[in-house]
Amino acid sequence: MTRTRTAERLVTLVLVALAAAGIGALLATAIHRTAGPSSDGGVAGVTRDERTFTRARVFTPADVPAVLHRVSFTAHGGPVRVEWQAGSLAPRAPSTRADVALTVDGRPVATTVVEGETGIHEAQIPEILWAGRLSAGRHAIAVTLQATTGPVALPDDAGGRPALDRLTVTEFAGS
Repeated sequence: MTRTRTAERLVTLVLVALAAAGIGALLATAIHRTAGPSSDGGVAGVTRDERTFTRARVFTPADVPAVLHRVSFTAHGGPVRVEWQAGSLAPRAPSTRADVALTVDGRPVATTVVEGETGIHEAQIPEILWAGRLSAGRHAIAVTLQATTGPVALPDDAGGRPALDRLTVTEFAGS
């Protein structure tokens, strides 16, 4: 066997070992995160709502406030992380600004802003992340278009390609 073949086999062996170690670490992390309620900070509850759109929903200043996404979540009184992400949000007119809020029981807890100068090819991926504590009981969690100075599309016209809109609430066990 030549030195080149030996080196190639050694490199292949090392890469396979690294891949196996990485897969093992990912599995261990996934198992830990989905183990359920525990005192070590495991996950106590998850609500994930995903919707796929193939056509744009266009909102104008006359349409706001407009609920973009809503879930109901029963908390156990622990810390939570709420994440919202949409495939795209696009201003449809020059100098347009859109204010989007994440609300818990009707109270805004986090916001994001999407702005455009020209109204052409300015689609952005809007995202909101909030972490806090929810009291035990049922809560209404919503993403709302609070204000816009011109027309905005959610998602942007993607030519019929699907665009995902996802709202996830994760509650962690422990303090």
